Amino acid sequence: MTAVAALTAANAVRWEKAKLTRAAEFTPVAKRLVAAKTRYVAIEARTSVPWFVIAVIHQRESAQRWDRSIAQGDPWNKVSTHVPKGRGPFASFEDAAFDALMNCAPFAGKWTDWSAGGTLTLLEHYNGLGYFKKGKPSPYIWSGTDQYSRGKYVADGVYDPNAVDKQLGCAGLLMAMQKLDRSVSFDGADDASADDDVASDSSAVPPSTPTAPKDAPPNVQPVDPTVDGDPVLLDVQQRLKARRYLPGVLDGRWGSGTSGALGGFMNDRGLRLHLPTSLAEFHEIADEVRAELLEAENENWFRPVSEARANADPKTVKELAPEVVPAKRNFIVTAWGSVLAFLSAAWETISGYVSQAWDFFTDHKDVVDDHPGIMDTVWSYVTAVPSGVWLMAGGGVLAFIAYNSWRAVKTSTQAVQNGERQ
Repeated sequence: MTAVAALTAANAVRWEKAKLTRAAEFTPVAKRLVAAKTRYVAIEARTSVPWFVIAVIHQRESAQRWDRSIAQGDPWNKVSTHVPKGRGPFASFEDAAFDALMNCAPFAGKWTDWSAGGTLTLLEHYNGLGYFKKGKPSPYIWSGTDQYSRGKYVADGVYDPNAVDKQLGCAGLLMAMQKLDRSVSFDGADDASADDDVASDSSAVPPSTPTAPKDAPPNVQPVDPTVDGDPVLLDVQQRLKARRYLPGVLDGRWGSGTSGALGGFMNDRGLRLHLPTSLAEFHEIADEVRAELLEAENENWFRPVSEARANADPKTVKELAPEVVPAKRNFIVTAWGSVLAFLSAAWETISGYVSQAWDFFTDHKDVVDDHPGIMDTVWSYVTAVPSGVWLMAGGGVLAFIAYNSWRAVKTSTQAVQNGERQ
């Protein structure tokens, strides 16, 4: 029996036995996926990949973001930088999905076994077959069901038998979607409630094996969260900041800044979830938080700003006052100094420029006649420029520096008033 056939048979048996252990978490995600059925069906018509399989890939590879490709989660309107690299840009999400399903490993558009076991085997290829080689159920497929308890690749090639994957697995997503839409079914009437034994099709055409197994979390380069930060949390931190919630340093590490920003976002959006107190707890609600952030992005929604903050006087804001007062004073003093320097230089230049220019011409007539060395010529020109001109230039530079200093403070003030800064 080939490895693909063996995995298909194992997945078929697990599917028949599986029960959800985190149904409350799967339901809202399944509702989102089913709500977008029309778009997925249009892609199914072009690729022959069942719409619900496309939906699950979309969720797992790019958190159902419509501005990202289902191939690896990169923006579809740019050339991809993650595996598969070099794809795109594309004209639409649908075009990118077609390319991902037909032209990129594991080539879902060429898959023929759409039984329950075969479907789950295809999906497992998206994350790599490292778990199968260990004889373990893949959390990419089974997390959130009673077929998985612990064990996870925490970095590329690094398996931790005690780590627990808190993300929602593909099988659980399909089970939750089945409860909402009866068209989520498999060839040969394979579904979670089937009475007959599920048999795998050993003659199925196996997909191409990915060039590089992706045993680490999808859409990110493999990292060690204890060293490089958690990639899922980093993504949420970046999205929170874009919505004008301030998590502090964007490092993928759990801390008070992230907790406060996340709590504020959840409260403002009415997201009634338990506020995490650790990275492990965060992963329990990560899918729901990212979905809500995506919805906020699609709505072009930002953190609400109170009237008091919007009209705040920067001189009374403790974070700005140390910057505003000295910068304003520096601007006024430097600007007036520059004006006076300019006026005095202008007077000197106007009164003496004509005579100096004439002296320059008569004293350096030999430049034209005898062509002296270039450095002598340059020096003659420099020393012949009236001192007032240099004074005006210096005053202009000081005025420019003063203006930019004040403009920077005004930018900081606006950032505080619209909620982009504390």
